[in-house]
Amino acid sequence: AQVRRDFPQRLHIAVSTRRPLAAVLHDGLLYLDETGVCFTKSEQKPSVDLPYISGLSGVPLDAPSTRSALDGVLRLLSLSRLWPEPLSEIHWDAQKGFTLFLEQRRVTVRLGWETAPEKFAQIGVVLAEWPKEAPAAVFDARFADQIVVRPYAGEGSSQGRALSRPL
Repeated sequence: AQVRRDFPQRLHIAVSTRRPLAAVLHDGLLYLDETGVCFTKSEQKPSVDLPYISGLSGVPLDAPSTRSALDGVLRLLSLSRLWPEPLSEIHWDAQKGFTLFLEQRRVTVRLGWETAPEKFAQIGVVLAEWPKEAPAAVFDARFADQIVVRPYAGEGSSQGRALSRPL
């Protein structure tokens, strides 16, 4: 709500509704709207069916680096709609950049600071080829023009896995 008083006898009140796009874990639960503003919800039951944004605990939300990270989160949320699978979490690290976690597969996507649509398209191609029943893996997208896929150590057998065809 915004309140403005015009002298001598006028008061303007503007009320707007914010729609949360993600839940921000920052010294409690906040929500991020489409303009990049973090807010709290007044309702009793929190909205948990949203992607989580982690890595912001203990940092001021108005700091330039945090504002830049939240702008990156908004880009990532809009680009992730290109994928057939929704995001579970976006983790931000000041030194390493962004790491994404998918909702239905055990896949971690390391992006670094890359939020370009071309990189998302590359990851989308690899996701389309990656079997749904495949072991947990890391998709490292921090390299130019390639996505490096590494199964987690200890997943499945100790022998190396060979895919039926290269990605």
